[in-house]
Amino acid sequence: MQRYKIELDTMNDIRRFINIVSALPGEIRLVDGHGMCVNGKSILGAIATMEWSSLYCLSETEIGEHIAYFCREDDMVDDLK
Repeated sequence: MQRYKIELDTMNDIRRFINIVSALPGEIRLVDGHGMCVNGKSILGAIATMEWSSLYCLSETEIGEHIAYFCREDDMVDDLK
């Protein structure tokens, strides 16, 4: 799994993010640092993340070029085995 630290601060960010990742293959999840997890292709799930203190996107495939606008702290991108 690939992990990206991201920020979704506004409804426009969420709509744009969902439009991008919905067109990508594979499972995409939004997770926080405490075990909360939602479907990354769900607008309701993404809205719920606005209350989280940290937000990461997990993907089965490399999607960094597609979501680069939302990524923060490039050194936080990990390849999870």
